Amino acid sequence: MKKLLVILSVAFVAFATPSIADFYDFDGLIVDIEYSAGTGDNEAMLVLTFGIDTYAFLYSWDGSATGLDMLQTVDAASTDMTITYGAGNTIDTISYDGNSGGGVVPTSWWTIFLSTDGTSWSFQLDAPPHPDDYDLTDGDFNGYGLQTTINGQGTKPVTPVVPEPGTAALLIIGGVVAWGRARKRLG
Repeated sequence: MKKLLVILSVAFVAFATPSIADFYDFDGLIVDIEYSAGTGDNEAMLVLTFGIDTYAFLYSWDGSATGLDMLQTVDAASTDMTITYGAGNTIDTISYDGNSGGGVVPTSWWTIFLSTDGTSWSFQLDAPPHPDDYDLTDGDFNGYGLQTTINGQGTKPVTPVVPEPGTAALLIIGGVVAWGRARKRLG
């Protein structure tokens, strides 16, 4: 019984305290952000989706800002990110954390999605995208997904949210209790 309590205590602490990732409460949505860039009272979330890998970055600013301002500031804040631009500030390629995507229409390019809640995204008809055409609003999400077909909308961004830690802890505790009961019956 003593062993079980120790295991349950360790599991609860491990899942109830966010110590490894950088979690940020963005208007009620707990987002797993890579890092923050910029300073100011206004905040917007940049979400990049490379197929199944998705990353979020918090951008802060004062006054007015565009999607291009956000991309350039987030890019400059890390040596792990590289963004290249084509004519008219169109996004050519984005690379981060071993992922890279983009290029020239019609093979592969980035598309812009906008959201006010990080879950419902609206596709912006832009190929290739011009991020300086979009004014940022405090509290909004600006997402980029790869598109590989002319008639598609590209990969919709998926905001990397954090599951409520109490739920994960309860699932683990339930599993340990069930395992203990089964062991007791067999032994």
